[in-house]
Amino acid sequence: MAPIVYRLEMRSLLVACLVACNVPPARPAGPAASAEPIAARIDRITHHLLPAARVKGMDWHRNLEDRMRELPVHGLSIAVFEHHHLAWAKGFGLEDVETRRPVTETTLFQAGSISKAVNALAALAAVEQGKLALDTPINDSLRSWKLGDNDFTRQRAVTLRQLLSHTAATNVHGFLGYRAGAPVPTLVQILDGAPPANTEKIVVDGTPGREFRYSGGGTSIAQLALVDQIGLPYPALMTASVLGPLGMTHSTYEQPLPAARVPEAAAGYHADGSEVPGKRIVYPEMAAAGLWTTPSDLAAFLIELQLAREGKSSKISKQIAMEMTTPVAHVEGDDWIALGLYLMNRDGAKLFGHDGWDEGFQAEALASLDGGHGVVIMANSDNGGEIFFDLERAVFAEYGWPMAPELERVAVEPAALAGFVGTYGTPGDPVVVTFASGALFAHHPFDAPVELVPVGSEKFVAMGGDSTFTLDHKLATTAPLVALEAGHPDAALAAWRADPEALPERAAIGVGRHLLQRRQPRLAIGVFQLVAGVFPDSMNAHESLAESYEAAGDKPHAIASYEAALAASARDKVTRPAVKDKVRATCASALARLN
Repeated sequence: MAPIVYRLEMRSLLVACLVACNVPPARPAGPAASAEPIAARIDRITHHLLPAARVKGMDWHRNLEDRMRELPVHGLSIAVFEHHHLAWAKGFGLEDVETRRPVTETTLFQAGSISKAVNALAALAAVEQGKLALDTPINDSLRSWKLGDNDFTRQRAVTLRQLLSHTAATNVHGFLGYRAGAPVPTLVQILDGAPPANTEKIVVDGTPGREFRYSGGGTSIAQLALVDQIGLPYPALMTASVLGPLGMTHSTYEQPLPAARVPEAAAGYHADGSEVPGKRIVYPEMAAAGLWTTPSDLAAFLIELQLAREGKSSKISKQIAMEMTTPVAHVEGDDWIALGLYLMNRDGAKLFGHDGWDEGFQAEALASLDGGHGVVIMANSDNGGEIFFDLERAVFAEYGWPMAPELERVAVEPAALAGFVGTYGTPGDPVVVTFASGALFAHHPFDAPVELVPVGSEKFVAMGGDSTFTLDHKLATTAPLVALEAGHPDAALAAWRADPEALPERAAIGVGRHLLQRRQPRLAIGVFQLVAGVFPDSMNAHESLAESYEAAGDKPHAIASYEAALAASARDKVTRPAVKDKVRATCASALARLN
């Protein structure tokens, strides 16, 4: 499941675009490029990270080590491949801050949802062997558990194809995992939502096959079908069918990681740099989130799929590779889902891959659909994704892979710029534009203003290149967070109560959490007071407010808010039971500490 991240974004943000850059001339692709000293290439890449949008003639370069220090990201590992061969792999930073062990190219990271892509290959291999079927009811392949029947499944049975493409209309987006030493459920308990599982029962709550809806729960059903039909424990099954044959010798789906392999593994870290409790979360939902691997091993997986698409693999059939890279359902924009993999069109570059997030870890695996090149990046931090796109763009630029042109700065008179002053976006995701010293500045509530560079009559790039804004429609209504930032909490409360759907509770809590991470508890208190005012039955709102009070040193109000969170437990109809249990435990521990 993805973390809530509060960033400077709008509906017109150019996310993850691979665009050209103001760097030393890129070396041509091909055999001549391979002769370039690897150390020189790595140095250029790591000293020329590139943001999403840049303007010709302006220096947008960033340094990898500086970015890791700023965020913070303690450790990162990358593998780059071209012409269907690994070009280089390298680690940066620390795999474990406590032991000071450095990241190497063989350090194990949790792959998160990239696990699903590798699982899909095993499932399709089982189809090819006649042990599973893609388009018959999945219940025909399940022995130790059955997917419940209801009005939706009676209209259309769920199939393996739907499970692998997130079109089965199954619930449970992602999994929370289990702390080290905590009871770990079996796969059947997870599917049943039975203790000690911390997620609800996996069911079908929509029409199967109608549309894309991401579901780790559906992937867990596919995992059980594999185990039931092949008759091996899932980690052994995956080693025998995929990891071993593809030479992914460092990889394993074992959860928890065996003690003998722990020295190979990175510890996970939260966005504020703090260590994940017990260093690593356990994910018994192995197919959905349980793979431990390295960028080099994932590169081997992607390369073999590329070769198989060309009919040149002795390990994967062309039919399987085409199934895994043929669109099944539209996701958004130019992104589609195939079987276990996403398909993307980035400025004319056709790519496939997957990203992943487990608590304390993030990963990205990207490959060209045709051309034999790609990149895999893994980090032991919830902030890792903040670097990935910038680093990917630097790699694409260095190797001369397909990218879009730079933007051109245009001249706009100061008087015209002043006319853009106002609030844009939506009430739930507003951007405030101001004018000072002849220039425009934009910011989300409680974030620092960033100068805007004009690249069109209504189009601007944020200084630093993180965002592109189209300032064509000012908000006609009050945005609650804008009113709160301006010092008008009553107006903010009234605006939000008038339209509760305008700002999702989770988004507002994300803003408050962002302020806490920035060690601004007083500002966070204002945000959480607002959330609790609109959602008085929310355990999360009161617990977050209590945490803010505690961080600010206000013990009496912290105690009162922790107690309010416990009192809200019975009224809260939104928070899942397993999450409620965690919030109750957090509040009880805090009250014991403060009283």
